[in-house]
Amino acid sequence: MPYQVTAQSLLAAIVLSILLGLGCRSNTHQQNKSDPTQARMETLAALYARYVGRHQGHLPPDETAFKNFISSEGKSLLAQKGISDVSGLFKSDRDGESLVVIYDTAGQHREFVPDLIVAHEKTGLAGKQLAAFASGTVKQLDPAEMDAAKSTNQK
Repeated sequence: MPYQVTAQSLLAAIVLSILLGLGCRSNTHQQNKSDPTQARMETLAALYARYVGRHQGHLPPDETAFKNFISSEGKSLLAQKGISDVSGLFKSDRDGESLVVIYDTAGQHREFVPDLIVAHEKTGLAGKQLAAFASGTVKQLDPAEMDAAKSTNQK
């Protein structure tokens, strides 16, 4: 039976995303200037949260549905961030590979909570991978931290 996100948990995740974004805005903005992958992943996480909010708490079912949503509902955010290519959001400049985005595939219904990884690099750089969280933050994780974060995603 699919898990539905309650209005309270969805609202809490959105409020937390906004507060974290406001609290870290200037510092994060400085980091993003030197790392375009991190900046795109933050945009991807924001669009992911918007998708969940507009689809009664359901995660995107697949890449096509998510890209279609971004193309139609994310135009203003993409323009604000200077992003013209939706497909570019899904690739890491650091490792040259496509990002691993978490979709709600059959039997994997997940709760949308701030510590849910919504996307991460496949390989990363120098033994560390960037991971985008539902809260809107992007963190660089070593293998142990990535394993711990992925185990949280399984809950």
